[in-house]
Amino acid sequence: MHLGVLRFIFHKVLHGIESCKYIHEGNNTFRELFEDISIVKCGNDVDTPVDDVVKRLRKYYSEEDELRYGVLGIKIELVELDEVLKIKEELAEAHYAHYFPDGMK
Repeated sequence: MHLGVLRFIFHKVLHGIESCKYIHEGNNTFRELFEDISIVKCGNDVDTPVDDVVKRLRKYYSEEDELRYGVLGIKIELVELDEVLKIKEELAEAHYAHYFPDGMK
C-alpha cells in the first residue's frame, strides 16, 4: 500500500468548512519525502544529512514498514483565497472531465 504525500485543500465559508479536497503527491520512502519537504521544515538543521534523519526515524518506523506501507508527510501552509478558488475550479473541471471525457455535447 502506498500513502504518499496528501495535499488537503480546505475551503472555508462563513459558517465552517464547506468542502475538503485532497491531491495525492506520492512518496514511497523518507528520502523521496525529504526531496519534497525540506528536512529543515521538519525540525532539523540545514547541515544534517538526510541519512541521519532517516536513521532517527527508524526508532518509530521500521524500514520494513516504510517499504510495505510507504510514508506520509503533512505540509501545512496558508494560501490566498484566489489560489484556493482556482484549485477548486480545476478540481471541479477534472471531476466533470471524468464523466464527460469527450466534452459536453
